[in-house]
Amino acid sequence: MATHGLFTNAICPFAHRATFALALRPLPHNIQWVPLSLQLTWAEKFGVEKIPVGQVFLGKSAEELKADKEQYKSTINATGEVPSLQLPSGEVVMESEIVAEYIDSVATQGTKLMPEDPLLASRVRLAMKRFNDTLTCFYQLLMNQDPAKDQECADAIKAKLTKFADVLDKNGPFCFGSSATMADVHCAPFLYRFSLLLPHWRGFNPLEGLPRLQQALKACEKMPEFHQLMPISSDDIIPAYELYANGHKFSEDGK
Repeated sequence: MATHGLFTNAICPFAHRATFALALRPLPHNIQWVPLSLQLTWAEKFGVEKIPVGQVFLGKSAEELKADKEQYKSTINATGEVPSLQLPSGEVVMESEIVAEYIDSVATQGTKLMPEDPLLASRVRLAMKRFNDTLTCFYQLLMNQDPAKDQECADAIKAKLTKFADVLDKNGPFCFGSSATMADVHCAPFLYRFSLLLPHWRGFNPLEGLPRLQQALKACEKMPEFHQLMPISSDDIIPAYELYANGHKFSEDGK
């Protein structure tokens, strides 16, 4: 099978959906690392070596990274967002959920992530839809600069995660039983990051009181495939999101 090009970034949870799916459902591929806009700003201010989770960019200058991003926007995805999957034909698939489902639909190795059974597939898609409702709330709380609004944001997250947990299979460890499905691919990259970020930056644990979600996240974290194509560790996550948490204000030395 011809090679697919996956354009991704280690910080981005949306991109992590694609790499998780690709590790679970392998296709011949090459990885192309695309810098986020904040990483470009960081490189211009403090140097490429100071970019959070920027080891994949070492050896390039800030100008070269900016040129790479512009080339990506002009030839692959005009929005500059990741992930994108370039097919052997040259066609490009965009958006994390769509990229993950495309990989699952064409791969022949591994266990299908979207169940063949129509009823179970409908349950997986409902769970994915419920989880989508949480995303804005996650970022609102992380980026909120008014402590008086923290509790309101936290309450919204807990309510939406509870609705998500309610539609999962009662038996784990994954969202729907003993193996990962597209629901796990969809939620785990975000739960992985925000279960670390929100306690640290806002004093709020989004998974507290939701043992079913704790169980599903732990099951995914234990999978080598979850980390295989995404070089970001739990130790990297908090500093990587510092700018989001402090209103996009840099310290003097970029730390």
